[in-house]
Amino acid sequence: MTGPSEGAEPIRGLGIRQVAGRVAPALYHRLVEGMPGLEAIGWRSTDGELRTVAVRLHLDDEARVFSINGDEVAKSRGDDAKLLDWIRGDAERRGFAFIAELVEGSDSGTSVKRLFERAGLPAPTAERLVVVFGERMYRATLSEDARRDRNHPIGSWRPLPETFRILDWTACSESQRSDLRSRLEEMEVYPDVDPFLREPDCEPRTSMAIVQHDSIVGWLISHRYEDGILRQTVSFIDPRLQKLGLIYPAYVELIRRVTEQLGWETRMRFTVDLKLARGLAAVVRRRWAMYADSIETAWKSTVAAPSDSGGPVSATIRPADSQACDRG
Repeated sequence: MTGPSEGAEPIRGLGIRQVAGRVAPALYHRLVEGMPGLEAIGWRSTDGELRTVAVRLHLDDEARVFSINGDEVAKSRGDDAKLLDWIRGDAERRGFAFIAELVEGSDSGTSVKRLFERAGLPAPTAERLVVVFGERMYRATLSEDARRDRNHPIGSWRPLPETFRILDWTACSESQRSDLRSRLEEMEVYPDVDPFLREPDCEPRTSMAIVQHDSIVGWLISHRYEDGILRQTVSFIDPRLQKLGLIYPAYVELIRRVTEQLGWETRMRFTVDLKLARGLAAVVRRRWAMYADSIETAWKSTVAAPSDSGGPVSATIRPADSQACDRG
């Protein structure tokens, strides 16, 4: 575990100008909005310069770190590990559980693992894929051959069966919404993929419901940010229907809507849960690599709350800008 160096110190409550360009656009957007519990924290290096910035969220009795970014000088001095260790210690002093979740381009996670080790954190586990793609993916998916060619991004998908249709999420009736609320538990819908928690400020042109007869059985909820990226926040299909492959024609419809209504220049970002959507993760790694702008892996390390504070507390809602779970 690292310790503070002489002259080095954490800096609380950084201003927006101080973090501009140092954090991911979605997190920066939330900081500008003043999302409750979200805070940028810096580390002043031994030369007095602000060289490392992290983004922390206090949620219930947890402290979560979603981003930590430092220049090469800061990394050579270990400032990133010192800041991460300070945030972990601050969580411990408050009686909070601590979770760090950072992304890396390689599947091995070498850099993240080394950072967590230097900060004295438990070895991380791979949680999800973070994928960004744009026009190359759109053209390959919408080509005439895409439906027949297994080498294309979506594979040899089929149209939705006759008993299914796609609706705008905002066009779902109150009776359909009430019916869905009554079935969330039997559909195994946990908070991360609950559409009613995810729908605020959603992009209406690309947020959709998959309906069987008159019942909602799946949904794709997305959000658009000023940086020109559409984030596919959550994709979910009733587990009892997943063998029908409904998610694939839904993704094709999503991409069609993006190109026709938002423009070909719009890029998309979404995540795939490596535990709950192993099949989709395999498709992404096998078929999407040549079309995606980037595919990164999110690694998570968890430290339980001090035992005298009642033990670790599980998060129930993650911030919409940092976590999504595709289950399909």
